[in-house]
Amino acid sequence: MKYERGEREPDINTWMKISEITGVSLDFIIANKPSSNRDALLSA
Repeated sequence: MKYERGEREPDINTWMKISEITGVSLDFIIANKPSSNRDALLSA
């Protein structure tokens, strides 16, 4: 799966479905997701 290999990121609808299914907030999922530009987003 491309998500697992880091070749693609899920779109917002997929993130929302994951959040709904797992019972975890979208904020938590996004904030704790490794990202190559995470530091840039946090410092903005």
